[in-house]
Amino acid sequence: MDFAGQCAFSKKRHQWRRHNLCILFIALLFAACLQRSDHLVVSISLAVPYEIDTLDPHQRSKLSSFAVLSHFYEPLIITGADMAIEPCLAQSWENPDLLTWVFHLRHPVHFHSGKLMTAEDVVYTLQRVLAHPKFERAPYVSNVMEVAAINQYSVRVKTIYPTAILLNKLSFIPIVPKGSTIEALSHAEDGTGPYRLKYWDTRKNVIAMVLNENYWNTKPPIKEATFVLGQNDQSGIQKLLSGECTFFQGSSRSAENAVKSDSRFRVEHKDSLYIKYLGFNFRNKDPEACPLPNDGFRALRLREAIDYAIDRSRLIASLNNYAFPITQVVPPFTFGFNPELQSPPHNPEQAKTLLQESGFTDDFRPILLVRKIMEQSGFIVQQQLAEIGLRVQLTVLPDSQFFQQLEQGKFCMFLSRFGSPTGDASDILESAFHTYSPELHYGELNHGRYSNPDLDKAILESSEIQQLDRRKTRLQEIMAILNREKVWLPLYGDQDIYVYDSSFSWKPRIDSLIDVSEITPR
Repeated sequence: MDFAGQCAFSKKRHQWRRHNLCILFIALLFAACLQRSDHLVVSISLAVPYEIDTLDPHQRSKLSSFAVLSHFYEPLIITGADMAIEPCLAQSWENPDLLTWVFHLRHPVHFHSGKLMTAEDVVYTLQRVLAHPKFERAPYVSNVMEVAAINQYSVRVKTIYPTAILLNKLSFIPIVPKGSTIEALSHAEDGTGPYRLKYWDTRKNVIAMVLNENYWNTKPPIKEATFVLGQNDQSGIQKLLSGECTFFQGSSRSAENAVKSDSRFRVEHKDSLYIKYLGFNFRNKDPEACPLPNDGFRALRLREAIDYAIDRSRLIASLNNYAFPITQVVPPFTFGFNPELQSPPHNPEQAKTLLQESGFTDDFRPILLVRKIMEQSGFIVQQQLAEIGLRVQLTVLPDSQFFQQLEQGKFCMFLSRFGSPTGDASDILESAFHTYSPELHYGELNHGRYSNPDLDKAILESSEIQQLDRRKTRLQEIMAILNREKVWLPLYGDQDIYVYDSSFSWKPRIDSLIDVSEITPR
């Protein structure tokens, strides 16, 4: 080979080596990226207003229990962000007759302890809740008469009477392993969910969770999450601004103002399922509880007087928190909402007339029991009732004491909130307006002990109607009855506010839950 040829060959060999080195570099870079992706730990922390007192998924039925424990446990059926029914641990089901449901389980699915989930676990779970009527989740299975395993992965459930929303109700019964005890589940979880408990610091009111690497479904992108519990709007937003937390959930207008011009954060608003309402004591006269004159709050005129006295628009405008107007005991996105109903106009003169006709005397000072979370609303209602000559005594209590006083009947009126997490009005009707019947799990939230046999009959009949159009019409008729009877006076609906790091993508849900598995890095 001559000199020119050698030069050409050397040049080609140099180019070839450089080309291969580039390919090798790109391959190594790609592999490094993959390796970093595999080991990337995306960790978030959330400042939330609620608290928990147990890890047992069946003992409590409050928002806090759903919000935290739904990461550890799963039911047969779930409701999505739009409240539509979706398969979960049951991959399919059938309804061979009006009283029978057959669920076919997804498999293989393992509990966090490693145990394989079978039909025996589902049977045990439902029987466990049925056997503990004090469990707050018990009303969701009150109509279940029998549950049995057909084979290793199929379960048959029989109900006492046809229940159109059984699937919705079962979405609130998380499945636990056979043999689980109250003692074990109160402090340690063992579910099938996408996250496992990392630690629960009751002193600092913090609960942390880590991704379940053996999760049966698609693994969420968030590897670790920490819930900082019991945060009010001021402390929660401070934790967000300082970088201690990534997400904040609250309801205060001031929280949004604090981050309004800060591009690091996104703000979302969402009308929730939860409504605030004024309730009454319909019990027999009790001198120690509420020595009402004449028929007391059993007199419709007295309840009507209070309804006319409340200026809902002024109430909402006066609140520090965000809220939206409501016309009945369920918000517009609940099945059974009646679009024809309206709130009565504010009419103080009519209120004064009805107050006189009810036999109310000026020297009476009824007790208005108020949950601490509704203290501002309580003072506004107190002021508005004073404008018609009705002077009430406010008793503001934390939840533990508030519900104890309700149970004992030591009140005349009370301010609280309620939501129908199933997305169906039947949920609130059976628990809050049916005559109190603890053995059947009816009326367990009927704190005022209102009783109307005709209404009871209508509520039970509506739950048995299978055709959606007919059942919706019947529920709307019941909504109209409740508005006429003034059993509760709906005041306003809660509007949640969420502020979170703009490097994440997420959309709020109607049920006010922050599902960590729905959060993704941008």
